[in-house]
Amino acid sequence: MSKLRRPLAGLAALTAVAALAAAAPAAARDAQTDALGTELIHTLLAPMDLKQVMIKGMESEFGDLAKNGRPEWPALMVEAANEEIDHDLPAIERLFGHALAENTSAAELREMNAFLTTEGGKALLVVIGDAAAERPMTPLSKKAEKDVEKFMRTPAGVSFQSKMQRMEKLLAPYAPDLAAELVPGLLRRFADKAEAAENARHAGAGR
Repeated sequence: MSKLRRPLAGLAALTAVAALAAAAPAAARDAQTDALGTELIHTLLAPMDLKQVMIKGMESEFGDLAKNGRPEWPALMVEAANEEIDHDLPAIERLFGHALAENTSAAELREMNAFLTTEGGKALLVVIGDAAAERPMTPLSKKAEKDVEKFMRTPAGVSFQSKMQRMEKLLAPYAPDLAAELVPGLLRRFADKAEAAENARHAGAGR
């Protein structure tokens, strides 16, 4: 099981940086490798409730809205965040995919994607979902565990573990692009909701 711990060690970093990442900067990249990286990230993120992970990371900031504003503002900001993250999710996946493509060969990405379709790979995805949700880890069958350990000993498996462990470092350069992609839309959605709430309050007060 120790072979599982190493790739999972990077999940906390991956999900944390998800709260800071939504769109990749423009750069010349191999389109096929980008597509393979995005495919891998899509598969890895599927077991997670990424939206809730991201919103949880933002909620400490949302709470301050009620101190100097309306009491309903934090809830409206959560609504806005849900909508904007849904809108930006493909861009988030492309970001992670680009980051992997810049640091991984197409051959390795192809092997990683292939492994995640096997019994061992599917079992690993369940474990990834458990880790993201902070649930007890689902036990693996002996065959699945053997498959995982065998893959982790291959060059692609070693690369996979390395990328998971260094995910935060790989994604850090993209954090400013999140602000450009996610924040303006989030604030527009929040402003619309807050304005509608104010209009309803004034109408109810007979103003």
